[in-house]
Amino acid sequence: MVAAGRVGPPVLVGVRVEYREEELRRRIKAGGGRWLPGQRLWVLPLTLARKLDIAQRAVAVPDAADAPQVYSGSDSTPKGQG
Repeated sequence: MVAAGRVGPPVLVGVRVEYREEELRRRIKAGGGRWLPGQRLWVLPLTLARKLDIAQRAVAVPDAADAPQVYSGSDSTPKGQG
């Protein structure tokens, strides 16, 4: 039996994380979040943001049409952000 639910790509949100929030950055990265250095923004699925209790911090993802490619791409976490 197939579970009923959302089909398709995840809903992505952007979250700004302070540099000093090392543990949160680690948890976002471990959950599959991606760092956008040009926007200084983490992009992650809304489900992960809710799980980490940071959905209220969500901001619009710049160039949302490009977000899935950025999200599924290689790890682009800069030195000091991961």
